[in-house]
Amino acid sequence: MYDLKKLDVFLDISTFCNAGCPQCHRTNPDGLDKADWLPLVNWSFEQFKKLFPSEKMHLYKQMDICGSWGDPVMNKDIFEIIEYITSHKVWVNMSTNGSIRDEEWWFNLGVVGGHRLAVQFCIDGSTQEMHELYRRKTDLQKILNNMQSFSQTRAQPKVFTVRFKHSEPYLKDIQELTKAYGAHKWTGIVSNRFDAGHGGVFDYKYNGKQYRLEEVEDKSEPFLKVRFKDWNQKRKVWIHRDDKEGKEREADGQEPAGWSNGQEYVRTELVRYQNDRAINLNRKRLE
Repeated sequence: MYDLKKLDVFLDISTFCNAGCPQCHRTNPDGLDKADWLPLVNWSFEQFKKLFPSEKMHLYKQMDICGSWGDPVMNKDIFEIIEYITSHKVWVNMSTNGSIRDEEWWFNLGVVGGHRLAVQFCIDGSTQEMHELYRRKTDLQKILNNMQSFSQTRAQPKVFTVRFKHSEPYLKDIQELTKAYGAHKWTGIVSNRFDAGHGGVFDYKYNGKQYRLEEVEDKSEPFLKVRFKDWNQKRKVWIHRDDKEGKEREADGQEPAGWSNGQEYVRTELVRYQNDRAINLNRKRLE
């Protein structure tokens, strides 16, 4: 049951961003650089703790770390901030374009945040050409690889798609693609940033060329959600240690036959079944 006494806070911890999305508040559509009026700011971990001291963290149910004015992954203290929030049993929902950092970094973030961390990766097409018509300066394959690495932890990978006329016929393709790379959930929202009187078009310039975004024709379902099948469950792993060789072998799911020599014991671990493959979620942070 939802606790009305606890707060859900929306905040930005960085105004830095590697992407250049034409309809973003922080972007100048004439070249897709940062708008001149926006200062570049990163909250430090110390600043965050002053704003949200430990003795007050029990007041919060969830913190939504948005990407409205920048990408939170650009903040160098993001690991410390996420660990601090989740250590107080507060849920975190974070939005990112996912096209920065490497796969090891994303795996480690998932380990640090654990099951209380959900990350919403912004994916706007099933091909690089489709994706980058809106999500400029990002690499679709890199995002998918990073999300897949993140999905191999207890954290929750999700996908957010801004829907336009050029991508609307391919929503199913986007869903299937992101599911294959570990997404638990897909959300698609019709862009609401077309100015009235402009005929449902948005023109912008990038690398000296003109481009156009067009509004979807059918807006009867502006908000779509799909939850993919994905189970976290416990399994038994039988471990056999051979006293002569000093080696360990393991068998998942059923007790192995013929392991009479040496010691046998059972270890229970949490796994996620993804694309018919069992992923061990108990792994530690990579150094």
